[in-house]
Amino acid sequence: SKVEASRFLEALIPALATDRDLLNDQEYKDLLDNVDTLDMALNSADRDAIDRAANTLEQISQVFAERRMHHSVKKALEGKGINTVEKALET
Repeated sequence: SKVEASRFLEALIPALATDRDLLNDQEYKDLLDNVDTLDMALNSADRDAIDRAANTLEQISQVFAERRMHHSVKKALEGKGINTVEKALET
C-alpha cells in the first residue's frame, strides 16, 4: 500500500545515510535508483507501480538490512566476554 511504501522509505533513507559504509558503490547506487523509482511511483496514482517498486526495493534492501543487523550485534558484543553474553541471554 501507499502508506506502507512511504513508511519503508522513511526508515530506509536515514539508514542508508547512517550505514552507507556497509554497501559497495554498486549496491548503494542500486538502492538509491530503486528509492527514486518508488518515490516516483508514490507520486503517481498507479497502485500496481507502487507495489512493484516497493517489492523490488524490499528485495534489494534485504542484504543491507542483514548487514545492519549483523553490524549492530557485533558492535553490541564488542569487548564483552562470553560469560557476560551468556548471562544476558539467560534473562
